[in-house]
Amino acid sequence: MQKRLKSLFSIIFLLSNLFIQLGSTNVYAAENLDASQFVTSVALADANSPIGTNRIRDTSSVQVTYNLNLGNGSAITTDQPYTMSLPKELNYTTTTPISINTPTGVHLADVTISNGIISIQFTSDAQSYDNLRINFNFWATFNRSQLNYETGNDLAFPTQTNPNNTVHLNFSKSSSGGGSGTSAIAKSLSYEDTDPTIINWTLTVNNGGYPVENATLQDIMENNQDYIPGSMTVIHRNWRRTPLATEHTEPVITQQADGTQTFSLSFGKLTSVQEQNNTATTSLVIHYQTRLLYNAANNRYHNTASTYDNGSFIDTAVSTATYHGQGGGGEGDQLITISGTKIWEVEENDSQTRPETISVSLLRDGVNYRQTTISESQDGTWSYAFPSVPKYDNTGREYGYSVQETTVPEGYSSEVKGFDIINHYPAKTTEFSGQKNWRDQNNQDGKRPDQITVNLLANGAFQESQTVTSQDDWHYQFTNLPKFLNGREIEYSVSENAVPDYVTTIEGSTITNTHTPEVRAINVQKVWDDQNDQDKLRPEAVTLALLANGEKIDEASVSGADQWAHTWEGLPKNDKGQAINYTIEEETAVPGYTSTVSKQNDDSFIVTNTHSPEQTSVKGHKNWQDNNDRDKKRPNSITVLLLANGEQVATKQVTANDNWDYEFTDLPKNLNGQPIVYTVNEEPVSGYSSQVEGFNITNTYKEVPTIPSVNVTQQWNDNNDREKDRPSSVKVQLYDRDKKHGDPVILNDGNHWSHSWKNLPKQDANVNKTNYTVKAIDVPKNYHSTVVEQAPFDFVIVNTHINNTSKAAKAYPNTGEKSSTAITILGMTFLLGVLLVHLRRRFFVKDER
Repeated sequence: MQKRLKSLFSIIFLLSNLFIQLGSTNVYAAENLDASQFVTSVALADANSPIGTNRIRDTSSVQVTYNLNLGNGSAITTDQPYTMSLPKELNYTTTTPISINTPTGVHLADVTISNGIISIQFTSDAQSYDNLRINFNFWATFNRSQLNYETGNDLAFPTQTNPNNTVHLNFSKSSSGGGSGTSAIAKSLSYEDTDPTIINWTLTVNNGGYPVENATLQDIMENNQDYIPGSMTVIHRNWRRTPLATEHTEPVITQQADGTQTFSLSFGKLTSVQEQNNTATTSLVIHYQTRLLYNAANNRYHNTASTYDNGSFIDTAVSTATYHGQGGGGEGDQLITISGTKIWEVEENDSQTRPETISVSLLRDGVNYRQTTISESQDGTWSYAFPSVPKYDNTGREYGYSVQETTVPEGYSSEVKGFDIINHYPAKTTEFSGQKNWRDQNNQDGKRPDQITVNLLANGAFQESQTVTSQDDWHYQFTNLPKFLNGREIEYSVSENAVPDYVTTIEGSTITNTHTPEVRAINVQKVWDDQNDQDKLRPEAVTLALLANGEKIDEASVSGADQWAHTWEGLPKNDKGQAINYTIEEETAVPGYTSTVSKQNDDSFIVTNTHSPEQTSVKGHKNWQDNNDRDKKRPNSITVLLLANGEQVATKQVTANDNWDYEFTDLPKNLNGQPIVYTVNEEPVSGYSSQVEGFNITNTYKEVPTIPSVNVTQQWNDNNDREKDRPSSVKVQLYDRDKKHGDPVILNDGNHWSHSWKNLPKQDANVNKTNYTVKAIDVPKNYHSTVVEQAPFDFVIVNTHINNTSKAAKAYPNTGEKSSTAITILGMTFLLGVLLVHLRRRFFVKDER
């Protein structure tokens, strides 16, 4: 019964609309204004996810998205809106229209939803699009009175391919409570009816009536939502939850880097329910609003509130909102109309030659796209139009359109200006002329040819060639050229056959051939041969001239500041095809100097200025005061040192063969313009003192006190070489204070195991007293060695065999006798011992008797 009443009501509603439209002054009976005929799809989503087959709470919000394809926009009406019904199960309360715009900002339509009807009002701009597509989305709640909680509902969303299209949803009832019960803190939310991006938040603190000494609240608003200033109220309630006072407060909002906002509130003491104090605050209710900022990556907006008592945590409540904004957009292939006029320009009656019709071609990006035939209208004009032409391709690039006359009447030329076509009778002609310019330093390198070839191009295509020479003053001209082609003025240009060693540039009709002439650099170095300006005659600067083929072309001043060198850069290498001969000359002679120019190579010259400085010599004699070399200490040669202003500059070896004379010749007389002071000295001569008077050197022999001799004797304590391992010789080294003096000496039977060093100096070179000692070198195996100085400068070295059981031999003074004396003494001692043993035995036998 209920379904029949609904059907009857729908029929009455449609008839009433029909009568209203028939009574209107504008009749739209033939116009189909049902928006569902364009719907391609409808989607429902909860937050960021499509709605599935699970039950959905009847208090939930759902996002509805419509997609429409209207085809050719030129068929769309803009006088009235297109409408379609919102499913009866949905509620939409927002009054703000949804604006439909293209990505480039073209306004196509406005969508309004009121009383369950979706209205789409298109603008005239929508009519200029082909394949027009729009979409829009919004959030809606459920009309619970229309919901079937047992079997679910089929929400009607008719489309262009399925007028009976539905979406089936199953629902569950939400609890009717919603109170805070006995919680320490609770949080809930609701969406603002007129703007679902505004959230109404409600916090209930201490609804359970617990005793709190010092209550504080901390609230965290996550994911890009902004607190709306002036929206907060705080309601104080007693133990019966009866409001005591309402206050408006503004929290101090702290903005975090991740978009989160936080604030804190302090309430002081909250009395417990058990106290039953009617005037004291037991619980609080806080209301405030935030605005959700769209976040494509996350559509969930958490809001967390926590309570504390004297800083100690009590409890937390969390509530989550989703973004309920609305929007839409559109796109399509924009259409335009291309139109123009045919104009006839004649100089005489052409009625016999003008055609009755002409054909106009529309070119898109240079390719024939459409064609139309036109004729003269009643008012004598010729015009054409190409309607509904796409403006852009699929990538958004704008097409390039042009027109041309398909076939130009004989004897006419066709010109296109914009989209207007002008026919000229008789056909117009033109000419193209220009000039050839040479940039080659007047053919400096001789590279310029006798002639060139110029090519005429029409719209870039080759037409003809012309030879150009100096006889034509390098001028060219093409005449009697057609001015138009396919209705457009021909663009004439020229090119040139390549000219070796030249670069061609063309500006308009002027052809310029550029050859960069070969260049070179000339280097010059000024050299001074004047013993480093010994006589101070060198000037501070000189002027050098550069000549080309004998003619001066430039000059340069050179000085010590630029290391007496100069380089001429960028000089032409040739003149009329011939190599230029460059030379260098000195502009003005330098007093006291002679100048010569030498060519190192084709690019480098040296200018040498020579001055011969004054010279002198130094000579002297070597004198000896040494009693005619009585002690034979005079060396075979000496070395004389020559000093100039105190600095050694030369040496010379002097011998008796030179009669001890020396001479230094070819010496510079001056330095920096001042006379040089020469002196002499000599390398030290051992045993001589040296005295210089002028350039004569006197060496005086210094007699050194000596020691007549230092003696050493080698003795053996080895039972007359009983073990047969005494060496045939030993080496002994003389020392002066731990420093070796001379070479080692060898002791053996041949020199009676002794040696003397004669006439040793008592002083060293530093006049220190000498102190001579001796040491055995390489003590023989199985021996150990001791040294005894038995008298000044008289040493005995005793080598004792390690297997010798007798006492070490005593070292005796050296008397100059041979070693047989010691052997004799040992023999006498041995005989005396034998005698004593004999006498003892004799007396012992006598006593026994």
